[in-house]
Amino acid sequence: MRYGFKNMGNTQLWSMFSRIPFPILIIAGADDKTMPMREAPNWLQENPKTFWQKAARLNPKDKVKIIENCGHMSNIEYPQIVNQAIDQFLASS
Repeated sequence: MRYGFKNMGNTQLWSMFSRIPFPILIIAGADDKTMPMREAPNWLQENPKTFWQKAARLNPKDKVKIIENCGHMSNIEYPQIVNQAIDQFLASS
C-alpha cells in the first residue's frame, strides 16, 4: 500500500486517469481507513470520498460510487450496492 501511494504522488501516474480511453467505475467506501492518506503527498491528504471523486473527474467518462458507512471491503460489506453499481455502469457504457 505505501509503495502505491508514494507513486500516486507521481504526476505521471496520477495523469493516467485522464489518458485511459475508456470509462472507469470507481467504487469506494466513504469510511475506508485502510488507505494510508496520512503518508500520501500533501495534495492527497484528504478523506477517501474526496480523493476518489477528484480521481473520477480527471476523465469525464469515469463514474464514481462512494458507499456511505462502508470501509475498505465494499464488495463484502455491501455486495448488493456494489453489484447494482456495476450493472448500472455496464448498462450505460
